[in-house]
Amino acid sequence: MRREFFLDANYLHSKDDFYLEMGKLFDLPGYYEHNLDSLWDCFLTYINPEFTLIINNYPGLLRIFRDESTGLDEFFQKIETDIQGPTLLRN
Repeated sequence: MRREFFLDANYLHSKDDFYLEMGKLFDLPGYYEHNLDSLWDCFLTYINPEFTLIINNYPGLLRIFRDESTGLDEFFQKIETDIQGPTLLRN
C-alpha cells in the first residue's frame, strides 16, 4: 500500500527541525542520526519505498541548508533515481 507523507518546510527553522521531522514522518529507528548519510541509509534499508513525499516550500528548505543546499537537492534526486518506488513532489 502506497503511503503519503507531507513535509511543510514553512514550520522548519533549522537542519535539526528537518531531521527530527523526517524521523517522525517515517518513524525512523533509534540508530538514525541527524545527517543525510544516515537518512539515506534508512531510505535504503528501513523504509518501504512505496511512498509519496510532498514537500511544501522546497525553496525554503534549501535556504535552511544554505551551504549544503546542493547536497540536499542531490539527496532528493538520488532517492528518485536510485530507489524504485518513491515519488517526490516539491513546491
